Amino acid sequence: MNSLGDFLTAGCSGGCLTIITGAMIWAVVNSILVVLLWNWLMPDLFGLSTISLFQAIGISFLLGLLRSSSENSSGD
Repeated sequence: MNSLGDFLTAGCSGGCLTIITGAMIWAVVNSILVVLLWNWLMPDLFGLSTISLFQAIGISFLLGLLRSSSENSSGD
């Protein structure tokens, strides 16, 4: 059986692994920004509770899905 590293690099050049790593780093940095902004603004403005990093990742993912969905449906 192959290890996880072999699985990730199978059929993929070195640039592919760099892109995957960059995307993961971008997702974490983006989610940290969402956590900081949410926890700074939302509880005081709207009385909402604070969120965790994993909840911020979910919010970022959901917003990305909604954004891509609206871009696909708006073109005629």
